Amino acid sequence: AQAEHRDSEFVGCSDTEEEFLFGFDGEELFHSDFIRKEAVATAPDFADPLSFPGAYEAGVANIEVCKQNLALYIKAYNSPEE
Repeated sequence: AQAEHRDSEFVGCSDTEEEFLFGFDGEELFHSDFIRKEAVATAPDFADPLSFPGAYEAGVANIEVCKQNLALYIKAYNSPEE
């Protein structure tokens, strides 16, 4: 039998916060640390180390799109900045 798997990606931003993470089957695999400027693998200590080449850069690119979209939504819906 073939197992069903799910990957997930979360991108969130505001004027003051940024978050990007990637998961598999409901577990977070890595997130972007925008202060340290690197992708952080979140596998348990007993697991084999994972590498995600380009993951941090993907997070940065996704956050830029998020911020552009946020600005468009604020303008389109006449939402005042809080």
